Amino acid sequence: FRHTWEYWWPLFPVVIVTLSIFEIETWQFVAAQIPFSVLAFATGYVFLVRPKLDALASRQEGASLSRGRLVRVIIPLFIVLICALALPALLDKWTPGVEIQTRKLLSMLIGLGIGLILILSDRKAGTRPAFYKVLFESRTIDVLLTLGGIIIFKSMLDSSGMLPMAGSDMIASGIPLVLVVALLPFVAGMVTGIAIGFAGAAFPLIAGFMANPDAGLSPLSTLVLAFGFGFAGMMLSPVHLCLVLTKGYFTASLSRIYRHIWPCVLALMLMSAGLCALLGAMEW
Repeated sequence: FRHTWEYWWPLFPVVIVTLSIFEIETWQFVAAQIPFSVLAFATGYVFLVRPKLDALASRQEGASLSRGRLVRVIIPLFIVLICALALPALLDKWTPGVEIQTRKLLSMLIGLGIGLILILSDRKAGTRPAFYKVLFESRTIDVLLTLGGIIIFKSMLDSSGMLPMAGSDMIASGIPLVLVVALLPFVAGMVTGIAIGFAGAAFPLIAGFMANPDAGLSPLSTLVLAFGFGFAGMMLSPVHLCLVLTKGYFTASLSRIYRHIWPCVLALMLMSAGLCALLGAMEW
């Protein structure tokens, strides 16, 4: 099922945005979110692959990736992950005055820099200029601008003091906050069709709810519920770019696509609610 790693891999924009909004350690975030990847593989196989095994069976011909080459490809990825998990604690000792969000982003940047050095050293000299051009492509700039806009938006909300006020108003209205935490990202995901869309629109408000001591929300349980339902909304969104391009490439019917993927999305929502209940009981 699509986007199997986007739930927790540190280099995805939605993960960077989420870690900059929620004051949660990177290793805690990864540990809480990894079950979603396991679920994605399991539901993808059970509902999408297994019924079509006969049609999908084919022989793969041609040269295979050598073991040494495979190791060189994987090492930079693991370096980024190790730095994202291990460096924040070290940076806390070396730079105690730096905020947790800054430490997490700096750790990822260090790992990314080391990984890029390894990748460039493995490439032939003639291919390096093309590698640098990727940094200035329009899609790269769009992602950077979107991330910058979301961080600025969050900073403006923080300085305005509106987030705690919004949390108080929602609590006073009598609407169960657990429903707000689930439905707000789901709607944002459906409308935007992109992960950083539901994270940027809904997560700052949800963080405001958590800032209210009367809300009774624990960080990890709130995160998995909001992230899971936001992701479900994105997966069902008719404006989700991956879905639109795939549908067009295979000239598929949108109604038939939904008929196949709705069990996967339902399983995602159920696991999100289950993890929320489990982590909430453990945290309290």
